[in-house]
Amino acid sequence: MIVLARPGRHQWDERLTMPSLLRFLAVIALLCGLVYGALYSLAHFVQPKPREITVSIPPDRFFKNR
Repeated sequence: MIVLARPGRHQWDERLTMPSLLRFLAVIALLCGLVYGALYSLAHFVQPKPREITVSIPPDRFFKNR
């Protein structure tokens, strides 16, 4: 008689951890959620301060080189 498992216990009872692909996808989903939340909060709660910028362009830059 060949017994492949201990009596009264199944193979899936010994290892109740999450498979590695699901763990990886869960970590990626959590990181994406954190990044999305940070970008959302920056877009809605931070107001930029408008200011004027003056850039001087020399007149010789207006004409093409011939």
